[in-house]
This record gives sequence, structure tokens and C-alpha cells, in this order.
Amino acid sequence: MMSKTLKNMGISDVDGFFYLDKPKEDLDWSENIRVTSRGYMLGYHDMKSPNISFSHRLLARICDNMMKMSINRLYFG
Repeated sequence: MMSKTLKNMGISDVDGFFYLDKPKEDLDWSENIRVTSRGYMLGYHDMKSPNISFSHRLLARICDNMMKMSINRLYFG
């Protein structure tokens, strides 16, 4: 499911999936790693579009904030 979601978001260069509780803090051990984090539902989709219902926006906000769902991208180098 995650790979299909990422493909729909235009992200195709994912080699693996893993979980971190606090990715920006947990990966702060090297200057060569840069971490970006966006909400799983709100971060990559334009939720201001009139085609998206209020209930979908609400569920997206709940999932991203309360359940702490996010997509984190690592840059090495």
C-alpha cells in the first residue's frame, strides 16, 4: 500500500521502508544525513482543492497529527 501511495505522489526512488519514532532526532548522528518530514496525507496532497471533502480533510488531519503518521525522506551525502 505504501509503495502505491508513494508512486501516486511522484516519489519513485524508495529502496526500503522502516519506522522511527522521532526521525529528525534519531538520525541526527551524522552531518551527512538530512531528513525531511511531511504528513502522510497532508504533506504531499493539496487538501485545499474543492474536490476534497471536509470529512477527508478532517481524517487526514487526525491521522497526520494525532496518530503521527508521516513520510520521511533521507538524503545522504
